Amino acid sequence: MALSNSQYESIMRVYNRTQLQKKHELDARVDEVYEKIPAVREMNDAIAAAAVKSAKELLAGDADAVKRLRGTIADLKEQCQVLMSAYGYPADYLEMQYNCPDCKRSEERRVGKECRSRWSPYH
Repeated sequence: MALSNSQYESIMRVYNRTQLQKKHELDARVDEVYEKIPAVREMNDAIAAAAVKSAKELLAGDADAVKRLRGTIADLKEQCQVLMSAYGYPADYLEMQYNCPDCKRSEERRVGKECRSRWSPYH
């Protein structure tokens, strides 16, 4: 049985509300970490600056810019993880926390595309 437009829109409103709630929760965690560990903000800013620099180098014809950027990002993320663990934060604290750990969605299942774990308690 196919969904009517109003049923589909109602389902999508629920999904969007859940995703928005998860985004607000992530923003609150980021603000908390930035307040307690200002160096994490500096590292994230350094990653953004390195990405912009790499894009400029790539446009200028430097083929190795992406490789260097990946190395820089990996180093900064590792430093960030070490610093956060020293303050007692879990490794995934600054990542989106999805309701379903398998499909990485906030309770969202696209019409016609079921999560392989659709029978799990998350769905």
